Amino acid sequence: MDIIEETTGEIPETTTLDRITGMDAAKRALEVSLAGAHPMIFLYNGNSQAVELVKAGKRIAEKHGLAFHGLAYPACNCGNFGSRTGHCTCKRSSVRHHLAKLGRREHQVDIWLDACRAKLPEIGAEPDEPETVTAERILTAGKLPKEKTEPEKEAMELLNAWQKHVGRTVNTGRILKVAGTIARIEGNSGEIRAYHMAEAIQYQVQSVSWLWDCLAPQLVELKNKTGKR
Repeated sequence: MDIIEETTGEIPETTTLDRITGMDAAKRALEVSLAGAHPMIFLYNGNSQAVELVKAGKRIAEKHGLAFHGLAYPACNCGNFGSRTGHCTCKRSSVRHHLAKLGRREHQVDIWLDACRAKLPEIGAEPDEPETVTAERILTAGKLPKEKTEPEKEAMELLNAWQKHVGRTVNTGRILKVAGTIARIEGNSGEIRAYHMAEAIQYQVQSVSWLWDCLAPQLVELKNKTGKR
């Protein structure tokens, strides 16, 4: 499987965001990661586009002198767990062990994205915005002052309500930093709005513990179908 963490060697010039259609949520997450140097993990299955996105992010970072820490991680060893098109051949215990490896990174990662659910490219789809436009937005956001970005009242209420809902300790500082980056991308360096906070929270709810809760029903189904443990 292709696991991209610290890409080495020269990345082809053809590895650009322009060549990847669809997957808008994944591209947005990549943009936020690059703009704020936020560590990011894409979980994927049978979708090599996630790997290409991480490579494209690495290329943008190298071209513009940005920090980038991105990882494309397969959902299981065969790469088909949770896939709508492929058949997973892994044992239940193997899938559990494979996903558990992410646990060591849970408190080191700012952005989690389940690329398994990201929209696949459509045949004949129109190209998305040029990579140069995305890069310019990233660079502009990086120049804005970070220390002056404060959350509005509604944004903090949303964060507090979400923390109460999940019923466990969450790294609110990490979420606030991501929300601040999103605000700067939107050209609002002075205040974190509620919708900025909502997007930042979205990238955290896909952390390991949440992910495992969501995958558990699929594991039961896999066990019932195959009898594997």
